[in-house]
Amino acid sequence: MKYDLLIKNGNVINLLDNSNSYRSWNKLDIGVKNDRIVKIGDLEFSEAKETIDATNLVISPGFIDIHSHSDNYLIVNPKAESKIRQGVTTEVIGNCGISAAPLGTEYKPPKSIITDNIKTNWTTMSDYLTQLEKGGSSVNVVPLVGHNNIRGVVMGYSSEIPSSKQLGQMKEVLQEAFDAGVWGMSTG
Repeated sequence: MKYDLLIKNGNVINLLDNSNSYRSWNKLDIGVKNDRIVKIGDLEFSEAKETIDATNLVISPGFIDIHSHSDNYLIVNPKAESKIRQGVTTEVIGNCGISAAPLGTEYKPPKSIITDNIKTNWTTMSDYLTQLEKGGSSVNVVPLVGHNNIRGVVMGYSSEIPSSKQLGQMKEVLQEAFDAGVWGMSTG
């Protein structure tokens, strides 16, 4: 098989070995075809359009940032260079009960989530995720919806205990977020 990309002689970290040891690595080659890893092993006699010599380098799976607040930074800078350069390939956003959406007329997330460089032109999670997807992203995104957002859309900044009607409205907002594609809800 001729590969699109061949990474040769790298110290490949193997997270799937039988020892359950995260310190296991082997000098291996990696064959990539159509943007997918299709073979890991001794590919010494294989051909490729492009070859990278990874001698004395470590090759590892991408890291997952499970506690990110990059909700809107990914819209401002979809290349996410600061994450990619660290080896982060997946970000979980919407942590601590705060997400970029949904937004209410009285509720907006804190400045730590909404940057000054961006005009929010969405109110629903569906609109936000569409905007995020439109810009593309160098990292995989796992969105969560913040409890504060859900409550804020229904009750603004009120500290009152929600009524049965308001709880029902919150459930609807949560369901809309799940329908839009969030993976879960964060409470902070």
